[in-house]
Amino acid sequence: MSDERERQAAIAEREHNQLLAAGAGSGKTTVLVDRYLSLLEDGCGVTEVVAVTFTEKAAAEMKVRVREKCDEKMRAAEAGERRRWREIKRDLEIAPISTIHSFCAGLLREWCVEAALDPEFGVLDEMQTRALLRETVHEFILQRLTESDGMRQLVARLGLRSVGQALRKLLSERDRVDRVLKACNGTSRNRWEAALEAAQAALLERVTGSGAWTDALAVLEAHQASDADDKMEVNRRRILAEAAVVNDDGRPYPDRVAAWGALLSACRPNVGQHRKWPSKEVLAEVRAAVKRLGQLKAEEGDGSHLRPGAQDDMAAHLTDALIAEYGQAREAFSAAKRRRAALDFSDLQILARNLLRDHPEVRAACQRRYRYVLVDEFQDTNELQKEIIW
Repeated sequence: MSDERERQAAIAEREHNQLLAAGAGSGKTTVLVDRYLSLLEDGCGVTEVVAVTFTEKAAAEMKVRVREKCDEKMRAAEAGERRRWREIKRDLEIAPISTIHSFCAGLLREWCVEAALDPEFGVLDEMQTRALLRETVHEFILQRLTESDGMRQLVARLGLRSVGQALRKLLSERDRVDRVLKACNGTSRNRWEAALEAAQAALLERVTGSGAWTDALAVLEAHQASDADDKMEVNRRRILAEAAVVNDDGRPYPDRVAAWGALLSACRPNVGQHRKWPSKEVLAEVRAAVKRLGQLKAEEGDGSHLRPGAQDDMAAHLTDALIAEYGQAREAFSAAKRRRAALDFSDLQILARNLLRDHPEVRAACQRRYRYVLVDEFQDTNELQKEIIW
């Protein structure tokens, strides 16, 4: 922000969105305040410009800075203009300069019928939300232990504390969790198996489609030792046997991946006796082919991560159980807040987003009312907040 022209452009631009990126202490907030004042100078009313800050303290500080600027304007202005700045300063009390949570609460109270809310709802602060969430989840788990096999299995495997932490984490980020769950079809096991099958197919395609694979197998098929017990000969036959499985498109992917791993374990190029092969040159060629196959392990891996075991099955089962319990816990937490006629910060944002998304008349009214939106610390906004702002 060292370029004064960039500052002035950010303040004066009206036709395009502006994004200021600069380090701490470089004057971004000053530019935000100056842009706010510039909009008022252009004739915007204080209720037509939304300014979103990261904290309530920042919102209060911004109002103070705007008031100070108004005082400066009044001292320098003629009588008529002085009256206008005095009115602007007075109206700052109702200006939408606030955190995103306060802005959302205002929308929900104004459009409470559309949002299906009591306009007198309370707002839980972060400490109150954490306390209520902890209490609700603890009581929920104890109740579900008497009703749900899934909860009993979760607690038996993970422990009461870990299950509580997991549910509180999911509930704290429920909008993002709900998006993910909505995008997923079927159980975790089904999704994981589909992803695993795709990864197995990709590995096999890369291996069998490589020139090193084709060339090395051609060499191994072309030569053999005179002694079936020669170590290289034993490895050669094993490699070819496993390669036949790897190349067999009719075999299940897990079998082919397992064969790939077994093949690599036989790739020991420094064995074999010259006298048991047609010539030293032939043995050298076979060793080189085995070495080339072994080098594919460094490029593609041995596929061990694509062979699920009992722990993977258990993880899939527990994940499905946790997701099922999350849905029930979500309702329990909502019910606890309804009994208190209160919303938490996440509710404010989710319900405001839903209000704007699902009610075109509300969205249109807000678009007519708010001509400009200024956001301080935009890098700290999440996807939900961006949906509301945009």
